Amino acid sequence: ALVDFRVESDTHAHALFVDSSNGSVGISNSGPSSTYKLDVGGAIRSSAAAPGFVLQETDASNQTFATYGLGGDFFVRDITAATYPLKIEAGVANDTLVLVSGGNVGIGTNNPDNKLHVETSVNEVAKFESTDAKGYIRIRDNNYISYVGINSTAGAASFGGKTDEAADTGNLNISTINGKVG
Repeated sequence: ALVDFRVESDTHAHALFVDSSNGSVGISNSGPSSTYKLDVGGAIRSSAAAPGFVLQETDASNQTFATYGLGGDFFVRDITAATYPLKIEAGVANDTLVLVSGGNVGIGTNNPDNKLHVETSVNEVAKFESTDAKGYIRIRDNNYISYVGINSTAGAASFGGKTDEAADTGNLNISTINGKVG
């Protein structure tokens, strides 16, 4: 016969509970869910020089992710690809990034009213930087595409829907060298 295992304390019933019917472990929980191997009734704290939590898939992908606190910052690491795709620095302001249930994203606001809502008290609201000689932003609806771009080789900023190349014939081009419009 299967027997449950319990560790009791003076102040906490079921400080540690192993449910023999499903193999789940409960901490401060007398009825751990069979969905989870560990079911904790309270907060979990990891205290170390670089505390972390690792998630490893056991399917064919064998993907491994981890969350870490390191040097005062918080990271999500893709261990399999050896990358850190997300970093949150210590002391970051409230509402730096807000994702709301309607699908809107706020940067600097906790109440975004568009798909992307950026709010700041400085003049430069956003920066888009290409590391090659051409850079553009593509804006598209169901029927049309427009581009706002710059071509440092041609020395022109371009607005239009002709192509994704700044300074293309058919777009409104403004010379970044002498300000001429063409």
